[in-house]
Amino acid sequence: MKKPVVNLSFIFLFIGLMVNGMGQSVLFSILAPLSRSIGFMDSGVGIIISCSAAVLVVFSLLWGRVIDRINIKYVFIFGLISFGIGSLLFAYVLDLGQKGVIFPGTVLLWLIIVRMIYAAMTAGTHPSAMAYVTKLTGEKERVSSIALISSSYSIGLVVGPAIVFIYDNGDVLSPIYFTSYLAVFVAIASVFVLKGFPSTIVNSVKENKVNPLKFWDGRIFPALISLMFVNVTFSCIQQSAGFLVQYLFMITDSEASRKTGVILSTIALVMLFTQVILIQKFKIDYKKMISMGYVLAILGLTSIVFSTVYISFFSIVISMAITGVGIGYLIPSLQTHLTLFASSDEQGKIAGYIFSFSALGYIIGPLLGTGLIGLATWMPYLMSIVMLIFSATCMFFGSKHGRKSTSNGLVQLITRK
Repeated sequence: MKKPVVNLSFIFLFIGLMVNGMGQSVLFSILAPLSRSIGFMDSGVGIIISCSAAVLVVFSLLWGRVIDRINIKYVFIFGLISFGIGSLLFAYVLDLGQKGVIFPGTVLLWLIIVRMIYAAMTAGTHPSAMAYVTKLTGEKERVSSIALISSSYSIGLVVGPAIVFIYDNGDVLSPIYFTSYLAVFVAIASVFVLKGFPSTIVNSVKENKVNPLKFWDGRIFPALISLMFVNVTFSCIQQSAGFLVQYLFMITDSEASRKTGVILSTIALVMLFTQVILIQKFKIDYKKMISMGYVLAILGLTSIVFSTVYISFFSIVISMAITGVGIGYLIPSLQTHLTLFASSDEQGKIAGYIFSFSALGYIIGPLLGTGLIGLATWMPYLMSIVMLIFSATCMFFGSKHGRKSTSNGLVQLITRK
């Protein structure tokens, strides 16, 4: 029986994804208030994130195929370096906008271009880390291993807003520069520390398989759609949080960044607690985790809707925490469900599918979050409840079809033999 692999290579994968999460959450914390001070429209923030997510959809699929053919080490390091350099360029454009060197519309255009380019270059980072884990773990240990590697990103989501909160030297962009330098440093260190797979694990993809996975395959497509809707919800919450604080409390950009940081840190912290403590300690079947996740996430979002009506920051934070527990259960358990349909030689491919459909959620979510909150502060969260209901419905009906398709595939395999 395979066990979760926690060695020096795994640790560096963990640290790399943590830095990635730090960079993303730092950006989410400051981009909403900063966009207003520069002068481009609120929906511009959603457009930036959605355009980069559209690139991730395509390039995650491409990188997934590359991962099955070459050493994971090279894909991961390239993605991390690209993340650091891309973040530096993004911050530089924001700096020019702040100083009024270029017009707000031009700032928005360049931010979209920079974000799309480095999204394409970093799209293999997460799939490579997941493929590493899934190739070395058995079915029973997989959900806890995936939760553990996913928690690294959650740690980054917690630490990032904390950096914004603490790292106050008068330059709102300094946290972005810090995480960029840190990403490049970890990538350089990984060149010397990160170990590749031995030849018995890194194999070329076998041709003419009995049932090669395609994303439209009935065994996995409903679960991919379900995962997409969960990411729609999560990204909608992330992108609307900054505007929610400003609309409800009418505070300065600096104060809004701090309160937004508290909200994003809270949801990330409880996701981390769920993935590192609850999932690891209580060995619950991943199917039960999926059900628990939907119930808790919908409960938390319902509470957020009421919190925006009564304008209570404390209740918003608590509601975000409940939602975070639900999402913390949902993401690794849905990912685990999908990896079980792929062979060892297709783990890179299934990881590419997973993160491609997750990126689809980050196209829709930011547009919903930044677009709907201008109509009513509670509307993005009500829509998120609807998205989760769609997700649960797809998962429920897809599970039956998936079991039937898997059984048919086994019959075909036996017949051909």
